[in-house]
Amino acid sequence: MIIRALNQLREIRFREAIRIFAGIHDVCAYRLTIDWLLRRYYPRRFSSVGRTVIWRDERAMESMSVGSARFAGRSFANCW
Repeated sequence: MIIRALNQLREIRFREAIRIFAGIHDVCAYRLTIDWLLRRYYPRRFSSVGRTVIWRDERAMESMSVGSARFAGRSFANCW
């Protein structure tokens, strides 16, 4: 309902938007809407995906890139 009210505001239908906002009594709905809006307009900043550290320093990063370059040289035909 809150998303519908926001769409009414965007279409400059203030009376309808206020009527919809006044009919919403659950505070959790507002929190869910704010979370939805943040994820929609800032997709990677407010996602619930946990981030992991792949390498901790430059030496680990270089060893990881050397290993992946060695693997990229192989063809998939050799694997079968």
